[in-house]
Amino acid sequence: MAQQDLSPKAQDAVTALKALSPTELARVVAIASTELAAKIAGAVQTATPAQLTEASSKIVEGVQATLDHGFKKVKAPDGTDAIEVKITRPNGTEVTCLLSEGARGLLYSDLADYGRKKLAGATLRSGNDFKAVVDRLLNAINGQKPVNDVLQTEDEALNQAYKIVTQGVRRNLGFSWAVFNLDDTGAVAGRRIYDNAGFWYVLDDRGCCALFGASPAE
Repeated sequence: MAQQDLSPKAQDAVTALKALSPTELARVVAIASTELAAKIAGAVQTATPAQLTEASSKIVEGVQATLDHGFKKVKAPDGTDAIEVKITRPNGTEVTCLLSEGARGLLYSDLADYGRKKLAGATLRSGNDFKAVVDRLLNAINGQKPVNDVLQTEDEALNQAYKIVTQGVRRNLGFSWAVFNLDDTGAVAGRRIYDNAGFWYVLDDRGCCALFGASPAE
């Protein structure tokens, strides 16, 4: 069901929920889940406390899975900051990627050696993997409003991932960056991805991060 199919009151509630941080949203859902579980069980009068607890737990587990957007701040093997994200390729293979802050300042020609020696043998990921990272980010921030190019969320991992992919990322055989489309309310509603495969171009963007695999290539 699309948001526009809801009543005005329900649409306002959805908008308010989108403005919450993942932690706040999880708390709200946890508070409301017992009543919802009672309705799912049939009626409060016919559901036992054990049934309500079980149904409530299942609801919370499902919401928590949804809130697990896949981005987290980590330390790379060399101790530098990175954003880790898991993506699924079209063939169903799940891989873990690193948006490496440690790659800032390095020439493009030094990145492969950096991944091999400093990041436990990690290799530069492809442009298609970058697109998958951006699509996963879009799914996590859809409906949120950036202000002055800063995502308005308390989630530091999402904030940093948004900053990195919009600044641009060096990846295998090129450079890619994302632009997020906004709807008429100023909320994220889509994405555009641009690529530049010119070697000269990536040489000049040493201030940007690079996209590595979190481990050697599969």
